[in-house]
Amino acid sequence: MAEELYGKEIYTSISRMENFYNCEYKYFVQFGLKLKERMVYGLTPAATGDFYHESLDRFFKLLFSNQLSLVEMTDKQRKEFTEKVLQEVFGELRFEILDSSARMNYIRYQLGQTIQKVAWALQKQSRNTGLKPLQTEILFGQIAGANGIPGLELPLNNGGKLHVRGKIDRVDVAVEAETWLSVVDYKSSGRSFDVTEAYYGMAMQLLTYLDVALMDAVRLTGKAAVRPAGSYYLHVHNPVLTDTNEVEKDTLKKFSYDGVFVDDPGLLEVLDHSLEAKENSLIYPVKKNAKDEYQKGSFSKDKFYTEEELQLFMRITERICV
Repeated sequence: MAEELYGKEIYTSISRMENFYNCEYKYFVQFGLKLKERMVYGLTPAATGDFYHESLDRFFKLLFSNQLSLVEMTDKQRKEFTEKVLQEVFGELRFEILDSSARMNYIRYQLGQTIQKVAWALQKQSRNTGLKPLQTEILFGQIAGANGIPGLELPLNNGGKLHVRGKIDRVDVAVEAETWLSVVDYKSSGRSFDVTEAYYGMAMQLLTYLDVALMDAVRLTGKAAVRPAGSYYLHVHNPVLTDTNEVEKDTLKKFSYDGVFVDDPGLLEVLDHSLEAKENSLIYPVKKNAKDEYQKGSFSKDKFYTEEELQLFMRITERICV
């Protein structure tokens, strides 16, 4: 019966697999019976997420195509550049609902302010870290007839295969003594990496996206040897502060990356090279002690794993899928 419902060859995404492990019945209803909720005219959370992804993708692609440096931009140049990107995205037919009423116009304004704030944070981060954006919205597997970089293809017990597809929001790279590669996943709500959820199949995105990126790392980076730096969440939002004593620092801290990091002394300085002695990073969970030595953040030891442990996690994730 399962093969009749889903077919011998299964084409799926990691978010669908996470849905299965979170609630098997919901997965059966959505992807077996193919039941759908009634469409309601309005701006859904999914549409908001699409807007954020599209805006940030265009933001970086326009930077790349014009060979512009975010680090060297003035605040005025960054704001004007971001506004140009926003006007292009707002002009798309799928977001025309944002012009349908006064309320929607206000939501449009708030969405624009959020992207402006994220662009501000990205510029601040880029001045302090060795990891730089390399590519965005990297398709893997096959989606709607379009082929990207190779995805995961895992054998099933029935003789078929599980074909995993998806999009990696952003790949960053640092080329120093060694070449480091990391994956960034944008989230419109705050997320924190939980190893237990990952082990039980409820949070597989970070590990799978890193796994796929590493399989194609040589082509992506042009380097023969590439080491994983980790896989991180970035919360896309416009934070509200309750304490106004150190606005810039507190705001930047709200955009710090969470996820799974490689436990290697050589990586810590790459993550944030701006730190002074006894200072905590506002970008990544690293710090410097009184002896001016880099260390993992005080409350982040469950976020750091050796490369061998990370490889084991990725193999476990593959087994969970099938």
